[in-house]
Amino acid sequence: MVASAPAGAQVSVNDGRSRVRPYSIRVDRDEDLQIHLSKAGYTPYDESDPSHIEWGYFVSDFFFTGLTGLAVDGLDGAMFYHNHDM
Repeated sequence: MVASAPAGAQVSVNDGRSRVRPYSIRVDRDEDLQIHLSKAGYTPYDESDPSHIEWGYFVSDFFFTGLTGLAVDGLDGAMFYHNHDM
């Protein structure tokens, strides 16, 4: 969920989606997220939320499933996460 004060700011996402907030979107866990907020009379604001490896997945895959688990969780995005607080 993208929140801003004051209400009515334009929200643009790096994949081309754009709406007026409040704005709730779903993004793939393995994609970096960049958001641009703007509203007339206010300074534009940019926020980035890069995708991170969730080390618990990595360690458990490495020790319990080996390269197969690492490959599957890496390809389907399961071992990545975003901060979610923007």
